[in-house]
Amino acid sequence: AKVLVQEYISGEEFGVFYIRHPENDQSQIFSITEKTFPVVYGDGLQTLEQLIMANPRTHYMAEFLIGLHEDKLDLVLESGEAFKVVEIGSHCRGSVFLDGNQYISPDLLKTIDSVSRELEGFNFGRYDIRVKNASLLSAGEAFKILEVNGVTSESSNIYDPKNSVFRAYKILCHQWFHAFKIGRQLIDQGEKKVSVIDFFIYLKEALLKYPVVK
Repeated sequence: AKVLVQEYISGEEFGVFYIRHPENDQSQIFSITEKTFPVVYGDGLQTLEQLIMANPRTHYMAEFLIGLHEDKLDLVLESGEAFKVVEIGSHCRGSVFLDGNQYISPDLLKTIDSVSRELEGFNFGRYDIRVKNASLLSAGEAFKILEVNGVTSESSNIYDPKNSVFRAYKILCHQWFHAFKIGRQLIDQGEKKVSVIDFFIYLKEALLKYPVVK
């Protein structure tokens, strides 16, 4: 069996969406998403399993969390003691996504832009980042990149609970406006167009090479 080993990176997690228009070489941070992980707090009486079931944020995904923490379910936390039940920055696993655009800064853009220019052809996408705190993120310092998501990525601040579905679609439409505009600019600069047939051939080859694991 193949094993993938990755360094464990602690800290707070953010999604930083980056855009650069090749026509004028202007770059921007389109959005930042602050990812918060669900936490349960002990009362000195209830077990971890009971706390998970009683918490309004975690009970709906109790089956997953109980399986994840099956060796700790009988643990009784001290009163006020915090237990982070999820450490994966995925809203499907219970993380709460909040709009973090207040952390956008010239210093962060300078660092992200420098990294992006080392990735050939990378003009549009989201970095998932962990850093000790938001102040360091805004300063563009001491962060580590968990993953880089390309043209199919989302501006994940759309999942902020304060956003209506109309607001979320407005952000996505704005995002895709930039994507198509960048594509047009690259074609104008001589990049080869991909036909629909070529796209499906590429997709088929990619799925054969990297099958979806359920």
